[in-house]
Amino acid sequence: MIRSIFFVVVSLFFTSSLAAPAIPHGIESVVFEHSYIEKVGGEIIDEDTAVNDIISIGERTKILKERTWIIPNRLGTGFEIGVAFFSIPLQIQHFDLSITYPETTLPSGEKNLD
Repeated sequence: MIRSIFFVVVSLFFTSSLAAPAIPHGIESVVFEHSYIEKVGGEIIDEDTAVNDIISIGERTKILKERTWIIPNRLGTGFEIGVAFFSIPLQIQHFDLSITYPETTLPSGEKNLD
């Protein structure tokens, strides 16, 4: 009887440890690049599947200022950010990256909180 209970407990423990492997507490990330950039050349094409319905092809980027968090609001310029990820468990097939930023002031003086 004791042997049967021991076998069941050990079997349940072994099965549960295989079914749910330990997942680290979190994915590590490091921002390795953040620059103010300008698009040079290329063309803009309508694309319904894109986030903003357009895509740019054939352009190159010119870095206006490296390692800055200040993003002047000028047409044709933008912000480039590079993030490296480490310690991603094998079970993770995909994840979403969300980047937040402080409020911005539009050229009209209006505050943009999006």
